[in-house]
Amino acid sequence: MNVKYKLRIKNLSYGNDLILIKLPSKNRSFKRVRIEVTTKRGIMKKVLYSLVITIFSSILGTSLATASPATKRLFDFRRARWGMTKTQVLKTETAKLMMDTTIRGVDLLIYTGEVAGFNCNIGYIFAEGKLVRGKYMFTHSHSNKNDYILDFNKLKEILTKKYGKPIEDKRLWKNDLYRDDPQYWGFAISLGHLIYLATWETPATDTTDTTIITLLLNGENFEIMFCIEYLSKNLHKLEEKAIEKKSLEEL
Repeated sequence: MNVKYKLRIKNLSYGNDLILIKLPSKNRSFKRVRIEVTTKRGIMKKVLYSLVITIFSSILGTSLATASPATKRLFDFRRARWGMTKTQVLKTETAKLMMDTTIRGVDLLIYTGEVAGFNCNIGYIFAEGKLVRGKYMFTHSHSNKNDYILDFNKLKEILTKKYGKPIEDKRLWKNDLYRDDPQYWGFAISLGHLIYLATWETPATDTTDTTIITLLLNGENFEIMFCIEYLSKNLHKLEEKAIEKKSLEEL
């Protein structure tokens, strides 16, 4: 159903004119906006049309904002929202539960599943009873470690289509031993010499919170670690406090 806004403006020649602006519902494109300008005498005037565009852009900016892609996000991580309790998350997740435990004052739910065609473990992290972080930890393996770089680029492309251009997109060298030999870059990652990193930040909406998403490919001791982490920008410090509290209790 269309949303209607009625505005009255003062026109020196024709008195109070009625301007009717019809906005499409949230799930339709604003390219289809219909603007009707009718004076008391039924005269359509270009000068009034220009004024409607000005009013439409400034006064009704809030309505334009609701048409942004961010409004399509209903959840923060999978079908969960930041701040949910463990009980609430257990009701939303349909993957196979592997582990329900507490480590260093932080509650963890670990599932096994698949995302974007890759096998993975799915982690939910809770602090002070609230969901603060989610994580996909990929479990597939490649004999040619350069194939992990291809996987990274594939997932980066998918995330970019969904969330836009990353705010950070880096290839970090900690040791330049294999820097000039791309055929060994996957091996360099497994040694901890090279890190691939891309980060997105999603804006808050009526139903979701601000989320920092990090796609990470790194390694050490000849092992590859490949994951996507979703982090609540407003609640993630609760995890740090929970770990610190546990450490203080132990000393």
